[in-house]
Amino acid sequence: MCVIKSINNNAAICADGKGYELIALGTSFGFGTIPREIPFSDIEHTFYGIDPKSLGLVSELSEDVLKFAAQLADLARTISPNLPVTLANHIAFAIKRTCGHMVVEIPALCCF
Repeated sequence: MCVIKSINNNAAICADGKGYELIALGTSFGFGTIPREIPFSDIEHTFYGIDPKSLGLVSELSEDVLKFAAQLADLARTISPNLPVTLANHIAFAIKRTCGHMVVEIPALCCF
């Protein structure tokens, strides 16, 4: 796997052996010279087909939140490759609201 651009310390845009671009998560992918080869054993998770508009979100999200969202998306077996990034963004915002003690009432759900 070839790292072609660093996103953050643990995420990078890579090219696989067939030339397809993807996002790869793994420890310290953002460090070192670029381009460079990384062993497949160092890759913890990959995301193919990510919309370029979603790439900016990856750099803003916690690695733990992104991995959690990816695990949920894997379980759901959805057809949208953007779901892990979008879900991680929603989870990160929920964590931020919770830490800030911000309560959001949703009237449609109050009857349950």
